[in-house]
Amino acid sequence: MWALHWYERSTPTPTATPTPTATLTATPTPSFTPNSTPTLDLYPPLAGWPQSASGGFTSSAAVADLDGDGARELVIGAVDGRVLVYRPDGGVKASLTTGGPVHSSPALVDLDGGGGMEIVIGSSDRRLYIWNPMEEKARAFDLRQAAFRPSEEAHWRNVAEAAVSTLPASGELVASPAVADLDGDGSLDLVIGDTAGYLWAVNPVSGVLAGWPITATEPIRSSAALADLDLGGGMDVIFGGEDSFVHAHNSTGVTLFGFPLQTQNLIVSSPVLVNLNGDAFPEIVIGGRDAYLYGLAWTGRFLSGWPVKTSRHVPGSGFDGSPAVADLSGDGAVDVVLGNLKGIVAAWRADGSLLWEADFGADVAFRASPVVGDIDGDGKLEVVIGGLDGRLYALEGESGAMTAGFPRPMDGPIEAGATLADVDGDGDLDIIVGTPGGLHILDAPGLDLPGRAPWPRFRADNRNTGVPAP
Repeated sequence: MWALHWYERSTPTPTATPTPTATLTATPTPSFTPNSTPTLDLYPPLAGWPQSASGGFTSSAAVADLDGDGARELVIGAVDGRVLVYRPDGGVKASLTTGGPVHSSPALVDLDGGGGMEIVIGSSDRRLYIWNPMEEKARAFDLRQAAFRPSEEAHWRNVAEAAVSTLPASGELVASPAVADLDGDGSLDLVIGDTAGYLWAVNPVSGVLAGWPITATEPIRSSAALADLDLGGGMDVIFGGEDSFVHAHNSTGVTLFGFPLQTQNLIVSSPVLVNLNGDAFPEIVIGGRDAYLYGLAWTGRFLSGWPVKTSRHVPGSGFDGSPAVADLSGDGAVDVVLGNLKGIVAAWRADGSLLWEADFGADVAFRASPVVGDIDGDGKLEVVIGGLDGRLYALEGESGAMTAGFPRPMDGPIEAGATLADVDGDGDLDIIVGTPGGLHILDAPGLDLPGRAPWPRFRADNRNTGVPAP
């Protein structure tokens, strides 16, 4: 049975990781040696943190004032199957126990217009959850049942009443839900893919939308991006599949002209939609296991200068993370940054030319997605990304040089993207990152001001749209 819990926190002591000594090479900047952890900690842990959960965290956090009380809450999924709502001091305000590990990252949105925030998140138990943590109930959506009974509301079940034996036949929901009004009816819809190869578009009231689900034949771990790609007046859905294709569909599930586009290997990266070339249309940026980072027009054609690759373009050097976009160089144009599975974090200009490349060695892998913000308060942007070597890296957006105080040893491999947000309301940015050992919050000196964190979390915003703020 699923369960809701309210209880007090416990504070674990993280296991230390040795300070790295490897040399980092940046292009076009010269080689340099990363800073060791300084005596004065520039990014101390926030009081009450870290917090632990069995198995740790592979979900990216979202932060918002859920109940309108003026204090922000932090929401994240845990490997032990819980969805946790934390107070700024590390105490657990509420928890929802699902039937399987939660790798999905939450969307936070007022679905019903009631003024409070609902949490939308998938679970490996094959259900999509909608939960208002201020109430003692949640709804679990059995997607496969809803596909056959779209006009009924029986597929929504109170968590306390649903039995594990009612598991649907569709796959696990390890991707993250995206939220938008797909069909223009004035109500918000939810989009998520599953490991059985189905992509679902669901309305919280009426069920699965007409024309959905669509199938990609292979598992979908890529989280969909939502925007009007062809400027046709409706919302479009773009995602990658383990069938090696980049898929694009309109609001009724019809495949867009020029898609799907086949790559040379599977895709688990999630797409970003951003205007790269100054025309009226958003472009698609997505990584592949074939070690290419793709830039695609709305027609499915490659943009001039794209796809791009790193200097270590060898088998196993693909991109599992999802790109972040921001004006890293300060020239007024958008740049794209991502790390690969062979130790390189690189940034490219909108035309596909290399801005910089930082090489940490082929034995370091980056699966986590980068985030971008001014964490040190110098008025310039930094790129924050976690490595499977158990270190948190921060690089100067202009050059790729290591930011003072990094890399920072954590207590295990970092698989999910960090989040930049002011958790405790003191006016500066905090860095939130999950590991197998716990959920950490580092107090950064950079101020939480408009424009200071242009790509603050895995899917850009709390609706998980994959689209940067205007």
